[in-house]
Amino acid sequence: MSTQTRSRQNRLIWVLLGCAAASVIAGLFNHWHAHFAAEAWPGFFAALGFAAIVLAGLGARALQPLLRRPENYYDASPTQEHEHD
Repeated sequence: MSTQTRSRQNRLIWVLLGCAAASVIAGLFNHWHAHFAAEAWPGFFAALGFAAIVLAGLGARALQPLLRRPENYYDASPTQEHEHD
């Protein structure tokens, strides 16, 4: 990986972290009308989003054996295809 690409990735990560921090800080000064007690906790929605992504990743990993296809699945030769009569 080139130095320029790594520098760009680092810059993007810092921008995203800055946006996330700004969102949490702004949430501290906003009066939320929480429906549940947990919604009033600082950073609750960030933690909820993180948990959702982790669960989506674990679900994808669990489904991977069911959905996996052979490496040459789409490269079948014409002799292997069904002939139409």
